[in-house]
Amino acid sequence: MPRTNLKSIVLYSVALRLLFCSLLYHPDLKSQYFHGQFLSAGITNIYEYLTLNRFSLGYSDTFNYPPLTYIFFGTWFPVAKTITGPGISLWLNDWGPKSLFHQGLFSYLLILKLPYLAADLALLWFLLRLAPKFSKELSLLWLFNPVSLYAVYAMGQFDILPALTTIIAVYLAGKKRFVLSALLLGLGASLKSYPLLLLPFLILAVPKFTTKIFAGVACLLPWFILFKLFPGSGAILQSGLSARLLSQYLYMVSGSQGVLIYPFVYLLSLWLFFYSRAKNLLWPFLVVTLSVILFADYHLQWAMWSLPFLVLFSVRSRKFLLAAGVFVLLLFINLLFLPDQFAYIGLLSPVNPYLASVPSLPSLLPQIFTPALHQLVTALLVLTGLYLLIKSYVISHPQTS
Repeated sequence: MPRTNLKSIVLYSVALRLLFCSLLYHPDLKSQYFHGQFLSAGITNIYEYLTLNRFSLGYSDTFNYPPLTYIFFGTWFPVAKTITGPGISLWLNDWGPKSLFHQGLFSYLLILKLPYLAADLALLWFLLRLAPKFSKELSLLWLFNPVSLYAVYAMGQFDILPALTTIIAVYLAGKKRFVLSALLLGLGASLKSYPLLLLPFLILAVPKFTTKIFAGVACLLPWFILFKLFPGSGAILQSGLSARLLSQYLYMVSGSQGVLIYPFVYLLSLWLFFYSRAKNLLWPFLVVTLSVILFADYHLQWAMWSLPFLVLFSVRSRKFLLAAGVFVLLLFINLLFLPDQFAYIGLLSPVNPYLASVPSLPSLLPQIFTPALHQLVTALLVLTGLYLLIKSYVISHPQTS
């Protein structure tokens, strides 16, 4: 692919991302940086601080992420404040009805989301090195896919960060640098804990027993160090973090309907990978991350976990690409059933603050139709996702097809 074409594609996509960053807003972004601002005030243990003080703050929710996430938000916030000025602090602490009328709102949203753009482009760099024969297709699919545009730049979710560390881990494993690959999984798990589910597959791909041990230690090391850096770690367990992680993995283990589907799929993929001659991590990593969407009470931003792998398989098969497109469409249709006006029309509230008061779609639809429609879309989503899992296995194991 000519460099000029790739450069144009990247420039257009960056312009689109900057537009989304500035004009679209979800309160999750504000809540994350609201907690992150306390690091620059000298509060190193956010969990303990919130346990003692959160009900006296303007925003009373707990901080529900691992410690590295707090360090990330806390490190970028003073940079953002230096760029935008002190008004960003006033906005972060204003949870009243006038918070969407702040004059600097567009610049605040842009600067707070800016690190995600750097991570996004870095992730593309590694994707191109994993599949250099499909550089044009990869660039188009990654840079203009609606999932990352929505989850990262509209909502301001940080799932792009663990997605980046995970794809770097795959790249390093391909270079036989397994210990460093495991360390990257551990760093991703220090942001969101799902990469820990990928560790057994990486260990199976390691040929030497001693290297397997070092890889396991390297993956768990960031967790151990970060939790040790937070004195009085019991506050972490008392905070919403433990409850959120526990419920998240209970959903992944039992499924939203109490059926033990996810562990069956997980163990089956582990068994198939164990007996596979080619220890290519792309297929099991896709299975583990995409199955969370299929068999759990998911959030749309979790689709970022499997998105790099969906793109890598899509450039290799038109049928897979078509099914992936249907899957993404169903994800967004399912989004309409959320009782959250900020999930769709409310995203434009920086442009028109009164849009934040528009009722959510489920509250406007007749209640007799909504559950049936939701179940139908969910069923189609699961069926399409299962096809993607099977098709990805066939692509990864052509000798069995």
